[in-house]
Amino acid sequence: MLSILRSFAKSPAAFVIIGLLVLAFAAYGVGGIFTGSGTAVVVVGSEQISMRELAREHDRQLRTIQSQNPGFTVEDARAEGLGDMVLNGMVNRSAFVARARELGLTVSAGQRVRAAADIQAFRNPATGEFDRTTMENVLLQNGYTLTEFDNELIADLTRAQLADTLTLSTQLPSTWDEIAYLHANESRTIRGLFIDGGGLDAIDDPTDEQLQAYIDENRLDSLPFINREVLLYIVPERRSFTLIRFQVADFLRDVEVDESILRETYDFQVDNGFIGSPALRSYTQLTVPDEDTANAVAARLEAGETLADVAADLGLTALVEQTDIQIFDIPDTDLGEAVFNLPQGASAAVQGSFSWYAVEVSAATDEVMPTFEDMLPELREQAAGEAATDLMYAKIDAFQNARETTGSMEDAAAEAGVPIEFFGAMDDLGRTADLQFDFERYTTLGAEILPSVFQQFQGVETDLIDFNGSDFFIVRVDEVQPQRNAELDEVRDIADARWRVAQIGAELETRAADAVAQLEAGDDLDLVALTSNGRVETTTLTRSGSAGMFTPLAVFQAFELEPGVYSDVIELSDTMRAILIVDDVMEADPAARTDAFTVSGQGETYTLSQIASNTILNAAQSAVIGDYAPTIDTRLRDQALGLTDDQQ
Repeated sequence: MLSILRSFAKSPAAFVIIGLLVLAFAAYGVGGIFTGSGTAVVVVGSEQISMRELAREHDRQLRTIQSQNPGFTVEDARAEGLGDMVLNGMVNRSAFVARARELGLTVSAGQRVRAAADIQAFRNPATGEFDRTTMENVLLQNGYTLTEFDNELIADLTRAQLADTLTLSTQLPSTWDEIAYLHANESRTIRGLFIDGGGLDAIDDPTDEQLQAYIDENRLDSLPFINREVLLYIVPERRSFTLIRFQVADFLRDVEVDESILRETYDFQVDNGFIGSPALRSYTQLTVPDEDTANAVAARLEAGETLADVAADLGLTALVEQTDIQIFDIPDTDLGEAVFNLPQGASAAVQGSFSWYAVEVSAATDEVMPTFEDMLPELREQAAGEAATDLMYAKIDAFQNARETTGSMEDAAAEAGVPIEFFGAMDDLGRTADLQFDFERYTTLGAEILPSVFQQFQGVETDLIDFNGSDFFIVRVDEVQPQRNAELDEVRDIADARWRVAQIGAELETRAADAVAQLEAGDDLDLVALTSNGRVETTTLTRSGSAGMFTPLAVFQAFELEPGVYSDVIELSDTMRAILIVDDVMEADPAARTDAFTVSGQGETYTLSQIASNTILNAAQSAVIGDYAPTIDTRLRDQALGLTDDQQ
């Protein structure tokens, strides 16, 4: 939340803003971080994470991802484990807050107020000043009450104090850069035995009993955690609904634009400087006593002297410099006309209305003014949009008046001549019973309408809800089909495919375990490859490298091994297992290190100070989490993430 709000620019706050925020926080009171409704998903020391907080943070991060990747769906988020990642992040932050409190770190009211006042989102867009209504609206849009925001602000500042204490006071030892360089550039020769599904016997078709048993083993209530397998066997909640949309685009066809009005609009915008860019001049003027002096100064300027030097030599002090001004900004109209007739770099003697001048033009920008014909498409679109908006609001008024008398959406729509739409049962991704994703349907409903549909009570007509920035809709949920476990016939194909993958995985595990036993008995790796129907590959890489079957996961595991010691079985994918051994370790050459040494990994480049800070914070985080041993209520977690029917 705070990171989103701070993404708007920071600026200093006036004393009155401070006072208003203090009064706001005092009125609502303050409390500890994650003080929730008694539905604690996680307890970390003295801190708690409620269902509401987890659901809100998950939804916020999902919206952030979708803003950058519109095709990313709720199903994608579940498959990628977004819920668990969000929860882990919240647990880590809570642990830091708990430890900071134990250490006696506190946040004063003044610190909180100053931090909140730095948030540009709380300022009125028109005045740029803090606005209580703006603040409350921003918090409401992000799902926060003022008390919840203040609690999170306290946690954020408390956690920052602890992090600063751990990192800012840290002095890197003189050998740190060399150690980091050697660590990052160490290379290893790695051999790997890779065992895949090749050579396996054909798998017999599963019976219904086997498939049902496999599905039951992967039900939500059968596992202590959520994975993508679980989601395959759930039929999501679906809702049918009635919808009325008022969209500006629908009224454009009824709009005719008078071009004479567009001409008047164009002339008004030109006269008031709303379009185009005016001619500008930057120049220096020297007021002189007479024409002869003006000509003498102009001649010296032409010879290459500067106006400032000439003025000093002649003892003249009436030297004025102007930058990027328009012609009407020059009080002497004769001087203005002369200046704007001179090109950039020119100088001249000028007789003004009041005196003689020597002038030198340093910059000249000519007027750029689009013609009426250039502006006509934009003017027509703007005028049509305004007229269509007026028509839309008139239709809304007619519908609302009819609804007050008729009492139903259908009757009011018929009386006011408003189209009404009926949608059969679909989930929050716009999928119907076949669960096929319809991009066009999701584009028109998914961004704003469907989320509202899944927040309403059945049978209740909403008031007008705005969407698309200019349009409105009214919706009524007609039927709710709750989320349920899928029947075998509904997921037979998926279950069959996943069951076969599981059989392959089980066979690979057996073959890999036998291979480990052979290697531990002293058999050669190439010989074991023959008996396990695997293959041996060799590579030499640094920690950040990868090649072929040596994926980043395999390389990471290899750099955790002692040379000459075989790894345990590594699952690289559903159909690939690996056993690794490091044959040789090559240290980096310290002489090759440069003063500007950085470390690259996962597409990012880090300085030594960043590496040190991250290392310290990661170590501290691991220690704190280990001390507290968080407890997680998986049932409440699943409810908060929308993975069960039992919502609260």
